Amino acid sequence: MKLPARFGKYELLERIAAGGMAEVFLARSFGVEGFERRLVIKRILPGLAGSARFVSMFVSEAKISAMLSHPNIVQIYDLGREGEDYYIAMEHIAGRDLTRIWRRNHAQGRRMPLGLAVSIAASAARALAYAHGRTDSEGAPLQIVHRDVSPHNVIVSYQGEVKLVDFGIARLVPEGGVDDPDAPGGGKFAYMSPEQAGGEAVDHRSDLFSLGVVLYELVTNQRLFDGADLGEKLRRVRGAEVPDPQVVDPTLPPRLCALLRRLLSHDPADRPQSAEALEEELRAVLYQLGERGDAAALGELMRTLFADELRPDPAAARLRGLALDLERLDHRPSPGATPAATPSPSGGDRGEVGERRAVILAAVEVMGLTDLAETLDPEEHARREQALIAGVRAVIHRYGGRLEGETTDTLTAIFGDEAPQDALDRALAAAWDLQEDGVASGRLHPGTQLAVGVARGEIAMIASADGPRRLVHAGPLKLARRIATSVEPGQIGLNEELGRAAADRWRVEPGPPMRRGHDEGRVALLCGRRRVSLAGPGSRWVRRGDELERLASAMEALAEGRGGVVALLGATGSGKSRLTREVRGLAERAEVAFFVGRAASSQGGGPLCSLRDLVMSVCTVEEQGVTPLAVSRARAERLGALGLPKSDARELAALLSADEDEPRAGRDAWVSGMARLVRALSHERPAIFVLEDLHRVSAVEREAIAELCAATAGCRALWILTARPMEAPPGSPRGPMRRASACPSARRGWCWGRSATRRGWR
Repeated sequence: MKLPARFGKYELLERIAAGGMAEVFLARSFGVEGFERRLVIKRILPGLAGSARFVSMFVSEAKISAMLSHPNIVQIYDLGREGEDYYIAMEHIAGRDLTRIWRRNHAQGRRMPLGLAVSIAASAARALAYAHGRTDSEGAPLQIVHRDVSPHNVIVSYQGEVKLVDFGIARLVPEGGVDDPDAPGGGKFAYMSPEQAGGEAVDHRSDLFSLGVVLYELVTNQRLFDGADLGEKLRRVRGAEVPDPQVVDPTLPPRLCALLRRLLSHDPADRPQSAEALEEELRAVLYQLGERGDAAALGELMRTLFADELRPDPAAARLRGLALDLERLDHRPSPGATPAATPSPSGGDRGEVGERRAVILAAVEVMGLTDLAETLDPEEHARREQALIAGVRAVIHRYGGRLEGETTDTLTAIFGDEAPQDALDRALAAAWDLQEDGVASGRLHPGTQLAVGVARGEIAMIASADGPRRLVHAGPLKLARRIATSVEPGQIGLNEELGRAAADRWRVEPGPPMRRGHDEGRVALLCGRRRVSLAGPGSRWVRRGDELERLASAMEALAEGRGGVVALLGATGSGKSRLTREVRGLAERAEVAFFVGRAASSQGGGPLCSLRDLVMSVCTVEEQGVTPLAVSRARAERLGALGLPKSDARELAALLSADEDEPRAGRDAWVSGMARLVRALSHERPAIFVLEDLHRVSAVEREAIAELCAATAGCRALWILTARPMEAPPGSPRGPMRRASACPSARRGWCWGRSATRRGWR
């Protein structure tokens, strides 16, 4: 959507956030005599508008929030529907959430003042006390439980106001004091109470535990439930395994540490029994500290922290937008709010008889498989056919789809019957992966190609002896197959309606006329990499640690003009390349300079292969039928056009063309030339440089890369390095390395594993 844009009685000005359920816009409304009001529009994602469950959750959030009128809770103005889009209009708070505040503090080498940290928690406790004590029109307690108290949902304004937001998974607890233990849990694991993480019944004391986690992290300046393994993290949350805050930071007041121990007790009975009592204890801590913790001091801190945002720089704004998009990858619908993304073996949510669901159908035509039968014996042909089907099924399954039918030459996949969110994007991403990676992965035999047709369809739940069963409507299924036969091998086709729906997120061009029919018009062709991230479930990349948080924090630092190094470590197939592709798509959308170099395999990489590949991506020139000297000159001209002085451009182009037998002899020249190139590329605007598969490079190249990162430490350049876990460069710590790690100062070279985590909040 191009902004600004009219949206009913509002005008959408800027997209400021997005999550797994909705996207958020800064907007304005108009009245008589030029009256204008700034507000926020929270709009349910288009792909979820047809889901009764998501609409019900969205409306429930608005209804609960509308019951709450308090200075520390964001106010709701309106719940409406514009076309198929449900939306909530709410109060606009000019400020930032605690997640962004922590990152900014860390990037600037600051720490939240203790008095202000306690004051923020006290204001949040006041908001919870009001929500927990809210009554209906007859005076009966509503017993609201927020269920998602986390840094992301506590906003501090530039004037020092503290606001609790997002009652999207809050529920009214039934009479009796606790809610249904079988109801969806919601929330974020790291901020859940033990009972919530264990799927048990919760009451208002669960919110107090969550607020205790937020306060603990504010005052100790480190994550409480941190770690790469989500299963281990969940185990620690359920067991309330909390390091003693007095041991973590001996300078903390004993009274505050005692309160934190009670707040973070495993047994709810051992915690403060009300948010009102908690606020009183926090105010007592402030009094003991001799702090007022007033809004004026908090507002002054906010205006200092975010001074550059109050005087916006376009490049910095784009990087912060990129950081927000990275957050979207992390804020998928919670387990309690979202149907399972990956179909279960038993078929998942069967639904009720008579129910109809909109889905996306993908027909995969296999070209050349039948011809192989003439050159292979029947057993080998059958083996290859089954391997192909298994490979296609694996890709479809990763993107939350399932294979519905398999014939010799046609496979049919369905997306959206169990996980409706982003069904079209997931179908297109799966099709793109099949075409892009099929040959490289060995999934396709030489001479075998795929043609994919994508169309919108519908399934109905019908009765059978085994219970409700899915029935795919034949018309759309035939249309998807006709599209697949209308495009050339290696292409992906959509009907025109889906092409228009996907055009703002994918590169789509007009294709050939539809074959064997004239009523559906032409085919639209998917002809390029996606320009935005696919945050949909089933993606090959799966979060395993704090990589998104570190990348977003690095983007925040880069927006302030400070470069750095982020290392993404993982075994083969863990998703390092997928994550960098996600980041690249987001960077291209945000118009942030992004350059990639990849280390070739040891058989054909050559010396300094990753650095050579990086320069090649910067100065791509035509080499076919051109003399080496002409190629070198063309590269020098290209490098000069990018801002490199002529002498440096010629030297680097010559190094690129040289055939080095002894890499060490040219290493110093390479490091010097590359450093000058990085400085030139990042002089006027920030830039991101990626070096992939560095476990393949030689010791000489690893040393060169470490020196290059150190030499460009003062530039507005972010380095993202990927490697297998046990391939650390010389001088880096050994041992298990499974997490992404960010190094605030590139002068330390590469920073791997746990060595970066001791530097405080990431």
